[in-house]
Amino acid sequence: MYVRHLAAAVLATVLTFGEALSPSKAVTVSAAPSTTAELLRRMASETPDDCSAPAPPPSSSVDVSQLENQLFEAVKGQVAAWLNAPSAAVISNAEVRATTALREVEQSSAENNKSWPDDARFHFKVLKLPPAILVEMSYRYHSTFVLFSSFYLNKYAATDPGTQWREVDFVDPNAPASGVDLYPLHRGPSGRARFLARVWKSGCAGSIGEDYYGYEWSSNDGQVASEIIKIQGAEGLDDAASTHVGT
Repeated sequence: MYVRHLAAAVLATVLTFGEALSPSKAVTVSAAPSTTAELLRRMASETPDDCSAPAPPPSSSVDVSQLENQLFEAVKGQVAAWLNAPSAAVISNAEVRATTALREVEQSSAENNKSWPDDARFHFKVLKLPPAILVEMSYRYHSTFVLFSSFYLNKYAATDPGTQWREVDFVDPNAPASGVDLYPLHRGPSGRARFLARVWKSGCAGSIGEDYYGYEWSSNDGQVASEIIKIQGAEGLDDAASTHVGT
């Protein structure tokens, strides 16, 4: 797999995010939960904000950020399952199926994380980008995005060969981000699906990394989307080292 979606590639040495961010609280678990509902239940007693979380306990515990990443992965699997069962969705109803799967998680988060501010609970947006759909997810003030489409993998594929809905990989950015904004781009003569992702990440001390990534994909590309735009910038603790990418 290529580097997972989700956080901006933020210039850590420039912004000293490692020093600015408070460590996430950790949760002791006996085994990695496998469902979104179980993950949300395990997270219910945690703080919704990394910056207010206390220092993690000993290394025998699993960090909250690890459970958060597991949640995003579990949600992707849940969406893929809805898109493929009982039979593969056509593009005209793929958005409805994905929304149904995501709404289940959103409702579960509303119940399990009711003590959190609403904007810290799980939320999502779905953007139709034929022949694909683009999903943005947020939880605990972290966001990620994923592109789903139906395409063929031959019998030598490591998992799930054949034609079905599955995740399309990106080279950038790292995951998860503090926020993501997604915009469809003009397809041009090729007719390929294209979109722009504005990805930003903020540190507890006020540092901000803001990047723009553009991608294009067609069914001929298989499992990997092409990166056609990459602009990175940052504004942080050291004004002399900050770079600005405009609006």
